[in-house]
Formats: sequence, structure tokens, C-alpha cells
Amino acid sequence: MNLHALSALMQSVGLEKQELLLAALVRLIVAGKADAVADLAAAEEEPEDDAPAGACVFTHQELAALAARVLGLMMRLFGAAEGAGAFLATGKHRSSTANYRMKLDAMLVKLIGNDDIATGRPESLRALLCSLAPRDALRLLSLHAASKFAKTYGADASDLGSFSRVVGDLTVLHEVHGMLSRGSDLKAFYEVNVIPVLASLHREPARAVKAYGSVNHLAVVLGGLAAAMHALVARGEEVSTGPGGMAAAKEELAAALRAVAAQSREGKDSSCELSRCGMCELITGQMTMMALPGTA
Repeated sequence: MNLHALSALMQSVGLEKQELLLAALVRLIVAGKADAVADLAAAEEEPEDDAPAGACVFTHQELAALAARVLGLMMRLFGAAEGAGAFLATGKHRSSTANYRMKLDAMLVKLIGNDDIATGRPESLRALLCSLAPRDALRLLSLHAASKFAKTYGADASDLGSFSRVVGDLTVLHEVHGMLSRGSDLKAFYEVNVIPVLASLHREPARAVKAYGSVNHLAVVLGGLAAAMHALVARGEEVSTGPGGMAAAKEELAAALRAVAAQSREGKDSSCELSRCGMCELITGQMTMMALPGTA
């Protein structure tokens, strides 16, 4: 099946059914990770038996792995198409009026904060991130951060008001957020500069905690960003950092880790209570940050 035929198929399926499919994949990925320990304990206690006729012969973990593979294939396929200019409005290889890769990102950004899908919990978000390729996880988290920034500080730079002195240099995130709905005209795979993304997580840490719902959500986002950056660097691939380079990105990551840790100590409500998962994310994020090139 060529890309034109696949684009026609996506258009015939419709946006609502695409969202239902993606939500089902995420549910399977999250449920598979959550039930891993329970299934292992049950397997140790119960004798092995033949499955009854018509029963599903897959374990929760196998279904999660299959869902992760399907999601990964979708993201790689449309990511490659985006990188080849297939969604460029004026390109001769244009295959569709819609950027289906950016639509996938937009749907996933929406699902990340949806408690019905369970990705609102840090453990579930971590499970989803682990199922994605590093560059896909980095892009998703960056778009997620840009969306949170836009909702916190207004739709565009003119809405910043008195906050302009603190986050005025981060207005590029409004443009990044806009790509979730305007992603139909790209010449190459869309890379997000991680420096303003990381800066948005610590410039006003109390507001960041409020925007993300908890320090644990912030910790998983930081841990995911650190892991994805490290994986790309280890492969010899570039991380978009602008003129600041990896040294500046490392400094922003270190500052964000310190800010989230401080909020967990100084915060006065339940959103600042650091869970075991959140603590692990901060510790691994710190270790990963130290392994990145540059100084911090």
C-alpha cells in the first residue's frame, strides 16, 4: 500500500474512529505494564492449564507489546512521510492535505492528560513513553510541554502580560503549540528545540506543578525528556537545541530537576507529594543528565 492509498484510507476512516483506535492502543500499552507484576504472581500460584475454547491466548504483556508495535509503526510511517515532504502543501510529492503524523501527536497529547485512559497517572505515562522510539517520545513530550505553556500563559505572546519578564523569551512555545493544529505544511520531520521546553518547566515551578497537576507528572516528563535526549546522543543523532547546544540543554535540564525536587520539599498541598515513581524519575533523570555531553 503506497502513501496516497493510506492517506485515502485515513480520510475514509474519519477522525473520531482514528481517536478511538489510538485510545485503544494506549489502553492496551498502559494496562499491559500495570498488570505485569500481577500476572507474574498469578502465574506462580496457578498451575498451567489449556486455555478454554475461544479464549484470548495472549497475555496482557503480549497485547501491550503488540499495541506498542502498531503505534510505533504508525508513527514511523507518517514520520518518514513528514520527513520526505509528503505533507508539504507545495511539494511535488504531496500526498494529503492533512499531516497525519502531527494528528497522531495531537491525539496523544490529549490522551496524556486523560484520566479515563489512565495516562494521567505518572506510572502510566512512563509506560507509554517507554513504548515509543526516542525521537518520538522527545517530540511528544515537547509538544505536551508547549500545550501546557500555552494554556498557562495564554494563546500567544500578547497574553503574557506581567509574566513576560519571566517567560517572555519562551514565546516560541506558542508557535510549537500551534503546530498541533497547523502541521500540514512541513518540509522535514518536525524537531522541537528542547531548551525552551526545559526552561518552561522551572521558570515558575509552582505554576508548572499546577499546570501539570503534580510534581510526579513533571518528574516523569523530565525523566522522559532526559532519557530520550541521552538515547539520541548515544546513537549519534542530533537533539534540537538551537545555538545553545547540548551544554545549554544540560543546564536547563539540571535546573528543572532541582526546581521539581524543591517543590516536592516546599510545596504545601498533595500535588507536591513525591511518589516512589516520581522519586525514581528524578534520580534517573539526574543520572542521565550527568551522562549527557557538556557541563551543568
